[in-house]
Amino acid sequence: MSAYVSSLASQLQIVAAAAPTEERLKGKASLLYEIKEAADIDLQTIYAVGLQGFTELVRLDGRFEAYSRTLFSRNASEVNRELLDKEANVKMDASITGYLRLLSGFFLTAAATKTLEYLIRRYKIHVYNVDAAITCALPYHSTPEFVKLVQLANLDGTSFYFLKQVKEVGAAPPRDQLVVRCCNDGAFLSFVCDAAASSASTKGVPGAASAFYAVLLTESLAAMPRVTAGVVPRLLPYLEAGLAPAASAEQYAGALIVATQLASRAPLAAPLTEALIEGVAKGARSPLHAQSLQALLALCQTQAVKDLPSRAFKHLVKLPDLPSHLADLCRGYRADALTVPLVRALAASAAQHVNYERVLAGVVQEAPLTAVAVTALVRALVALAGEGADSAGATPAGAEAGKEVAARTLRLLDAHHPAAASAAVDTVLSEAAAAASATSATSASATSATSASTTSSASSAKSNGGGGGGGSGKKAAGNVGANSAAAEFLRSALSGSAAGPMPGHAASLGAALDHPQAGLREAALRELRQGSAGAKAMAGAGAGGKGSRKGAIPGVLAGALLRRVSDDVPRVAAAAAGLPGLRVAIGDDIELFAAAAARLSVAASLSAGKTPDAEAERAVAKRCVKLACGVLSTPFPTRKSKKSSKGDSDDDDDEEEEEEEE
Repeated sequence: MSAYVSSLASQLQIVAAAAPTEERLKGKASLLYEIKEAADIDLQTIYAVGLQGFTELVRLDGRFEAYSRTLFSRNASEVNRELLDKEANVKMDASITGYLRLLSGFFLTAAATKTLEYLIRRYKIHVYNVDAAITCALPYHSTPEFVKLVQLANLDGTSFYFLKQVKEVGAAPPRDQLVVRCCNDGAFLSFVCDAAASSASTKGVPGAASAFYAVLLTESLAAMPRVTAGVVPRLLPYLEAGLAPAASAEQYAGALIVATQLASRAPLAAPLTEALIEGVAKGARSPLHAQSLQALLALCQTQAVKDLPSRAFKHLVKLPDLPSHLADLCRGYRADALTVPLVRALAASAAQHVNYERVLAGVVQEAPLTAVAVTALVRALVALAGEGADSAGATPAGAEAGKEVAARTLRLLDAHHPAAASAAVDTVLSEAAAAASATSATSASATSATSASTTSSASSAKSNGGGGGGGSGKKAAGNVGANSAAAEFLRSALSGSAAGPMPGHAASLGAALDHPQAGLREAALRELRQGSAGAKAMAGAGAGGKGSRKGAIPGVLAGALLRRVSDDVPRVAAAAAGLPGLRVAIGDDIELFAAAAARLSVAASLSAGKTPDAEAERAVAKRCVKLACGVLSTPFPTRKSKKSSKGDSDDDDDEEEEEEEE
């Protein structure tokens, strides 16, 4: 019998040693009172103080009411948890943990301190719920209240064992110490991530908790020598909760910061990148629209995103004032990583719904798009016009609607980004010409191979009932037709624009004016003089600037025309100097006079003799003199004088023809 009693006693000792114990104090653990003073205050008085604080908290936030029965009722105040069974203690721990999580936002209030005083005395949370209690106060780690709570807590075997020095010295731990601990202690990092996720999942005003965890996790990610694969899964619950539409603005802002920092430190898997982009776009809310776009830009840039996920795109397009926010983003950052996939997606969907076209038009009008973004948009619009049946519905009406939307957007793009649109059209035409050449070469090779085996091909055709080499020829013809259709679409959509293609050339009118080949530059000037499209382009090509007249319209041709007036090739310079409407097109008399004078000086030095080159230089000199001393000496043309200006142009034409005959 004695042996049985001895064995039972030893087992009880083992159980007692494993359970957390309260440290021996010369009094009672207390936040409100000195330890010795607290020993003289009975439990009923502490309960009254705690109940008073709890009542104040309920008035501040009705969610506290859920804990009135489980923790602050008269019956609950009489419970001794050390006499409860395991199941009852588990339920009590869950209730205490939930209450402390909610209390974190109010930790520095006097009411919160009163309730903590009661929880310490009645439920010994400084012994049995240390992690939950310290987590509640952790966002306020630099305050005396936090230090006092740590000094009361039994830290052995908890996630905060490293705060023993705080307990001994009484100095508040700096955030740097917590950052170092997150970097070096995976278990503590997991604990912080779980606490952050719980904070982000808590509805209502989270107080300082959201900002604290966002800063702590961001600084920890920045301080890590390398973000390992094990770190990312720990952060996912926090990011998922913070980016959810149900999260508060503070929680969402914190998740944005952490997601951006994570993307900048580690390459993420494509599904995770897509999920983050969708979460940012779906969770965007006022007043964080600008910050949402900044986070999307960071994600797209660091993870080299080529195409926006479809669901993220649909959420993003619903963002109020997206064009204006995107314009601000483009002015403050190099935003091609976001604008390029966005304008491509808008162009591809523009024929599907009027809202997509409206947003795309707003982006074109308001955002300062770069040449890269404009080129990407032009390519997408050409694809929309050529594949309208696929984009807008497999019907002729749908294909035509796609082409009309593409044409409208292209004209709008040319009006607001003329120089970039001209260069983009030139690029697209050059690519189409190169593709057509490659296709023709492939077709020629296939034809040669077919001709070399005529006999075998004929017999094969008879036996199989069809041609063996006709497939590649049809494919090549289809590619050439597609390239031709792209050029035709650009020509019809941009008729009368400097960005419109030159007839018979794989270059836009604006690009042809600056082409290295003198013949193409001259052909562009001839198109401006004779073609109706050229006349329209000239009418809207005026550029405002120093010495310019009011009403001049900024355009892409002004600079190119000035360069052609001073062109080294006499025929090109003469054609430019005698171009009807040149003064209105450039809109800057000072610059035009300087260009004419400079070219006149060159022509005067080269016009001696009776060589063909000297004759050509003399023709240039005559045109420059007439321009500088005749056209520029008259008042600047107004709308009322357009008719007389047109008559002058006709006279110029007659004189030009006489000079060419001579």
